[in-house]
Amino acid sequence: MTSDKELLYVAGRNVMWHNTVRDRVRVLPQTPKVQGILAIAVCPKRRYVAICEQQDSSHGSSALPQVSIIDLISGAGPKRLRTLVATEDTHLALSTVTNPDGTKPPLPNFTCCDFSKDSKSLLCLVGAPYNGLVVFDWFRSRKVGTCTINATVTRCRFNPSDSSQVSTSGPQHLRVWKVQEGMLKGYPTIQGVGSTGASITDHAWTQDDRLAVTTDHGEVSFYDEGDLSQTMTSLSLGMETHDGLTCIESIDDRGFVAGGPHGSLCVIELTDSKDRLEGRDPFKVTCHVHANKESGTPSSIVSVSTSPKCDVLIISFPDNVGMLNMSDVWLKAEQGPGRGGGSGERGDDDEVRNGGEDEEEDEEERGGGSGSGSGSGREVVEQRAGTEDASGGATAKRVECALNYLVKGFHTGSVTSMSSCARKPLLITCSKEDKSIRLWNYRKHVCVDALTFENDAQREFCFWIALIVLIACDIFLCCYATCVSSLASFLSLILFLLLFSFFQSFLIFFLCFFSL
Repeated sequence: MTSDKELLYVAGRNVMWHNTVRDRVRVLPQTPKVQGILAIAVCPKRRYVAICEQQDSSHGSSALPQVSIIDLISGAGPKRLRTLVATEDTHLALSTVTNPDGTKPPLPNFTCCDFSKDSKSLLCLVGAPYNGLVVFDWFRSRKVGTCTINATVTRCRFNPSDSSQVSTSGPQHLRVWKVQEGMLKGYPTIQGVGSTGASITDHAWTQDDRLAVTTDHGEVSFYDEGDLSQTMTSLSLGMETHDGLTCIESIDDRGFVAGGPHGSLCVIELTDSKDRLEGRDPFKVTCHVHANKESGTPSSIVSVSTSPKCDVLIISFPDNVGMLNMSDVWLKAEQGPGRGGGSGERGDDDEVRNGGEDEEEDEEERGGGSGSGSGSGREVVEQRAGTEDASGGATAKRVECALNYLVKGFHTGSVTSMSSCARKPLLITCSKEDKSIRLWNYRKHVCVDALTFENDAQREFCFWIALIVLIACDIFLCCYATCVSSLASFLSLILFLLLFSFFQSFLIFFLCFFSL
């Protein structure tokens, strides 16, 4: 998010700047002949955004990876400041790279980028098979460090506490680098990565120089100065054993949020600072959040990000973007699962809160087995901390939270047919791959409504007749009338026309009868 009310997301080959309060969308400027957007990053100052652009193959083999910097707060609206291009040097090879089978690789492109804490440096990753890392002093349009990594890399990040330190991760790779003397010098390889057979999917930094790493086995591992300090299993996170985590994001200095399939979110909270742990685990699972989504639509979380105040979580799906209020998550995580228990449970909560003064008495009562009040209070604590599984680990508490979706969604497949309305600024599109039709307002750049079908048609066509939309495919023909903000079934319109025709015929008959 660029502010508490504005956010950026990718739609096709464009980057949309959405104002959630006014419900207005602006398209950021881009260079011509851009085939797609591979990654975006917003600087900590929330003024500049970096856009990694995929180039058109018609540019030739000499095309180089590029990233554009956009100023969001210029006087005349969003303005393109400059485009940074990575050229070859002694530490970065682009023209001599081939695929493992010896074939010619695709054009090099930046697939990931990240700003430093002071917003002065930009870290960019050249995707496989090049696996190059470039650090730009983007304001001066010059490179300050490059390197080539002998492993597949999917994510790169700056250390928020040290702008000269960066990290990279991949399926079997996790390493920290130092920007020094025009190159990136690697720290010793972190031991134990990939020893369990799991592939690393993402990583993130804490404000106190610790790393959190997610895997496709649903595990989260924490590293402190290169040493493994804690590992959370998929069972303790509330995930299924076959579900993996796809992304993770830091929530300021409070903890992390990790996303996975089926709209699963794992909220991990920091236990205490390093010097006050006293033998405890540095992190604990707060809750497991299930983000509700319409059935029949993709529910796997692609990425997560936070607002400047970390009070709103932005969740990206393949076809939509949703917002989750973190205050609701913290509130539901603190409440016991049996909220409707009446005054007895409230008394138990009060007993737990005030148990510090009578701790010794509670211990004696629990030892004697006669303290029913203290026993119920202990159940409340266990419910908040999670139930114990067979392996002795705590299982995360599950909570249900509603998401506020920005739009009606996007097509996840190619658009097979489209048609525009002559009377209104409306556009209808359909896709046989995602089996949906969508109504767009091309002046406001928003999707007004969407419908999904359960057929397996090989062809779909859509066209307008006045304000009526006809959807034709192999096995059926549907008619819809465009209302103020949605597509209404044509059945109600048919009934209205039948009644109107009946009364019109009756009126004509009545006039003719009296005229005779």
